[in-house]
Amino acid sequence: MQIIQKTASVLCLVMLLVSCVASASSSTATPTITRTFRPTARTITPGETYQPLWMPSPGGKPAAAWEGIPVMPSALRGEAGDSSYTFTVRASLDKVREYYKAEMHSLGWDLFAVGEGSPDVLLMKFNLGAEVVSLSAFKQKGDLVYVSLDK
Repeated sequence: MQIIQKTASVLCLVMLLVSCVASASSSTATPTITRTFRPTARTITPGETYQPLWMPSPGGKPAAAWEGIPVMPSALRGEAGDSSYTFTVRASLDKVREYYKAEMHSLGWDLFAVGEGSPDVLLMKFNLGAEVVSLSAFKQKGDLVYVSLDK
């Protein structure tokens, strides 16, 4: 009787060990590597001044409008691209914002998004039905503003 009990105990122990090994090998997952990117802080040292984002000056005479979108009357230079029109104007970002808010509204366009970047960036989105126009304006040196209209 003791031999049967010892054999049964050993057999149970073997079955337990085999089931542990089998379950351990089937649940092993392949580790995945993830990277965490941390932005690096840039500090301005004493005496250093902010330099605005420089944009290339458009090359020609400004148009009065581009694809039905008005160009500010005081634009200095302008140039059409494949799906955009860029121009420069001597104005503040507030004047650009107010001009396009009023002009686009009078043409039936709805202003659905406005964003201001720090420093000296203005973004506006207008829609008329399914059509969307984006305006990006970047303050340049002095009172010069670079404006891009995109469809």
